[in-house]
Amino acid sequence: MQTTDYIIQLIISVFLIVGVYQFYFWCQRNHLTEPRELRLPIDETIPYRPRWVWIYSCLYYPAILGINWIIESPRHFLYVAISYTMLLGFQMAFFTLFPVAVPVEWRACNARRGRSERFLAFVQSFDARSNSFPSMHT
Repeated sequence: MQTTDYIIQLIISVFLIVGVYQFYFWCQRNHLTEPRELRLPIDETIPYRPRWVWIYSCLYYPAILGINWIIESPRHFLYVAISYTMLLGFQMAFFTLFPVAVPVEWRACNARRGRSERFLAFVQSFDARSNSFPSMHT
């Protein structure tokens, strides 16, 4: 592929991340039913480790943008972008019709002590408790 193809793909990727993601946030404010909590017994065995927010935040967007370097052609990129958009559409329907919320106490344990917890609180400030299932990461 040519350099201009990569540049155009990066621009479109940023648009998809910043612009189209607004639909994800729209679902947080417009669900049709009261969000329910989804808990499994295994959830209680996972320890609270706020330091992982650094790994998550430093990998999430670079991984999305990094896809641009393994794309083989503009057609391949188009298929990936359409797949992302379709995934978002299905998740928006799920988030709006069957909202699932993170249990309150899972966020209440963040006392904002230290940089990791403050940064975790910042990251969580973008997301309401709803839109937690299914995960867009999968």
